[in-house]
Amino acid sequence: MFLKADQLDNLTARQDIAARFAAHGIAGSRLILEGASPRSQYLDAYSRVDIALAPFPFNGGTTSAESLWMGVPVLTLAGNRCISRQGSGLLLNAGLPQWIGADTDDYVARAVAHASDLQRLAALRNGLRQQVLGSPLFNTTGFAEDFEAALRGMWTQWCKQQLGRESALTRRSRVIS
Repeated sequence: MFLKADQLDNLTARQDIAARFAAHGIAGSRLILEGASPRSQYLDAYSRVDIALAPFPFNGGTTSAESLWMGVPVLTLAGNRCISRQGSGLLLNAGLPQWIGADTDDYVARAVAHASDLQRLAALRNGLRQQVLGSPLFNTTGFAEDFEAALRGMWTQWCKQQLGRESALTRRSRVIS
């Protein structure tokens, strides 16, 4: 298990994490705990990761997107609130619905299945960056066009409402005079 976070620069934090894993029978020798590093080294660290596990109940957002960008698939647990569904949204848009666990048992089963199929995992990792580049996640032109259309639609609707109000005012003023 590889954990990398600024907080892990602190010895007490590393010891606490190791103790939590030890309480579940996972030896400290099976953990890699790293603290802060420059951005390039941080991104290079993804080359040492086979599968990223999104936390729950609050999924990773930026880290999950970065993981996909770096060619590392993310396993997430679908929650029942917006904050716990962002991982599902990322993975669905990346074309990876099979990486979304429905509940904790399903999450664990999917982790085991994905980690056990090394050929499929290697093939996915090989083409994952291209896959996400071709997905809605990184389609900046499509997003800009959709956003522009949404703004134009809202503006058009507002203008129609204003015209409707003016017509009603005009009719009222004729009745009064």
